[in-house]
Amino acid sequence: DKVLPSGLQGPLFWHIDSFDSVELARAAGGPTAVAFEAAGQSWLFTIESQTSNHHGGKHVTEVGPLPLSPAPQYSMEVRSALFKPGMYSAAHYHSGVEAVYVIEGDACYETPTKASRARKGETVVISAGTFHRAVAAGSTPRYVLSVNLHDSSKTPTVRMEEVKVPQLVKCK
Repeated sequence: DKVLPSGLQGPLFWHIDSFDSVELARAAGGPTAVAFEAAGQSWLFTIESQTSNHHGGKHVTEVGPLPLSPAPQYSMEVRSALFKPGMYSAAHYHSGVEAVYVIEGDACYETPTKASRARKGETVVISAGTFHRAVAAGSTPRYVLSVNLHDSSKTPTVRMEEVKVPQLVKCK
């Protein structure tokens, strides 16, 4: 969870680049970037208003513009998650927008209004405050990268007890 500089102005995009090493990704990162390793690769996630600068890495994709909730200062919470077929997360919501990029497999996100599916190379965006559950929908493992861009003064993720979760549209 990284606090981003004050005064970020939209529209903002999540920019994903890959690098030959995490050291190269870290060296290329700036105040709105996080470098890390996942799925045997080195990644640089950057939150920015333009996405033409690949920071010396290989462009993977950009997601946005992200639907941001107004905030005096944002933080970026990053994750990678590997689920075996049939696995699913606890129901939860984020105080900010969550964007997901699928590295491999078939991912699905159950919400009260729809189930959103994404396969390798595709993305899903879930608005702030939307209850959801992540599901490995296919017959192979699903590996995703995600970013939650949220108000720095708020808890980024809230897990819900099963009895408090609204009915979710199931993945098919």
